[in-house]
Amino acid sequence: MESALRVPVFARHVNPRKQGDAGMGIAIGWFACAGYTVCLPLTDSQPYDLVVDDGERGLQRVAVRSTTQFKDGAYEVGLRTLGGNKTQFRIRHFDHAAAEMLFVACANGDRYLIPTADFVNRSLIRLGPKYARYQV
Repeated sequence: MESALRVPVFARHVNPRKQGDAGMGIAIGWFACAGYTVCLPLTDSQPYDLVVDDGERGLQRVAVRSTTQFKDGAYEVGLRTLGGNKTQFRIRHFDHAAAEMLFVACANGDRYLIPTADFVNRSLIRLGPKYARYQV
């Protein structure tokens, strides 16, 4: 029996917002399948994307990121957010105090759940061997 081809998760998402939507869907699905209660904020102004509850550790805020950037054998994950309007451009670096966990969905289907206390970077992390233990 032939093995199924592994199609990149974000193969059809050339728009960054659509890629983010796919990453959020993957995160919600993973947490729900792992037995967490998943709560979605009503607005988009908070620095986290989800609130989850596993029934033991209480409520935990989760920042969700997705990536297609594969360089030198590892995925690179942008942690900062860029935005603005016609008169102002803003870069917001990752705030470790604003979330307890970082969920990353990679283009190849790999997923990582990293406690924010376990990294200090605020702009970018590379998911090399250092983060292999967080793959879920």
